[in-house]
Amino acid sequence: MTQNKISISEIISKKLFIEKGCNKIIRLLLVDDTEDYRKLIKRLLKLHLTQYNFSIVEAKDGVEAQEYSKSHYFDLVLTDHEMPLMNGYDLSLNLKKINKDLTIISFSASYDKNLNESKKNKYPYDYCIEKGINNQEVVATINNAILELEL
Repeated sequence: MTQNKISISEIISKKLFIEKGCNKIIRLLLVDDTEDYRKLIKRLLKLHLTQYNFSIVEAKDGVEAQEYSKSHYFDLVLTDHEMPLMNGYDLSLNLKKINKDLTIISFSASYDKNLNESKKNKYPYDYCIEKGINNQEVVATINNAILELEL
């Protein structure tokens, strides 16, 4: 008779799911060519969105992210708009071809204030964030996107 062994981390994870009231892991693809910005986003998620459980895959550009999307399913994508090899716009177009319901948040240092208003016609993003704005807006935007997901 074989017994299923459960690791301590699995027990802790299950306990956290129950305590947080979250029974699903949010699969997040985080794409930015700047490692420091990826670290910042992960820190913001850990500090301010503790009610969610994240499984985060990081990519340094759109090409790497697109490769990950071939073998992983994601609930949410956070992508820089401007990156080498493949930018966030082209990446998002490609990801939306595979899954039109995928939620994508773009962030950019060269943010166009009209981007959010014209996004439905022109951009494949569901939300747009300006890099360098206050972190509360970043957290609020990510939280709003998660709340709209059908988990």
